Amino acid sequence: MNIFRAYIEQIRKAPLDKDTKGPVNNLGTKNTVTVKDTGVFENGRYLHAKWKALHPGRLGPHIDLSTIVVHTTDTPPGGFNAIVKSWTETAGLGNAATFLLGQTPEDGLVQFASIYNNTNHAGGAKHGWWTVPGVRGSAIHPNSISVGIEVDNAGKLTLTKGGYLHKDTGKLFPRSEVYAHTDGSFWHKITDYQREQLKFLIADLRAVIGTKAHNYTVVPNGAYKDNQAMWAVPVNPELLGHASLDPYNKTDPGPEIMELINKW
Repeated sequence: MNIFRAYIEQIRKAPLDKDTKGPVNNLGTKNTVTVKDTGVFENGRYLHAKWKALHPGRLGPHIDLSTIVVHTTDTPPGGFNAIVKSWTETAGLGNAATFLLGQTPEDGLVQFASIYNNTNHAGGAKHGWWTVPGVRGSAIHPNSISVGIEVDNAGKLTLTKGGYLHKDTGKLFPRSEVYAHTDGSFWHKITDYQREQLKFLIADLRAVIGTKAHNYTVVPNGAYKDNQAMWAVPVNPELLGHASLDPYNKTDPGPEIMELINKW
């Protein structure tokens, strides 16, 4: 049986992920987890983040933490508190993230679940996965091994006569808040605070994760050129953007953040 067929068999047998109807559990999921404390984590909680417990309808089982996936909310400024309220008070479609990083120190960094729990942030069976080369049936569901970081950011913008447009809401952004990529696309800039905090958070997470994912290979959903997301090609299989897994459907976290995390 080849890797793809084995993966399909796992999908059929696994419980469903609420956000994409893909499997919650896969090869990376364990019923028990070894918690590693590093001085900045205690029992899976990050000591430099505010704690807001995720709604039970968005919280999945234990994971074998090996990787990090970075996202952007793709919403204009001002929606941070609404996201926190939604994730903590409603089940929604079951999707969330482990961390939400605000634009300012006032919003701060919020943690919603242990880094050893599935928070249904990275899609399902049709949205990319990891494999272990040479091992049959090794397709690994993203949510079963990854911690998700959401950065509060408007995402991709469109240049218009009036400014840089966020299509979903009609909000316009001034040039000073826009990151222009070399491929001609435009994106909402992250703030200095977000850049600093994201770097610290990733460094601290990698101290916990270690080198588990070094022998993994990323299998994206489609070619990176499909969504003009050549910037999403990952450098390290343990640190990805959402579009690294799913360039066909996703544009987050955008090229600015990808360039940063690829350097880190």
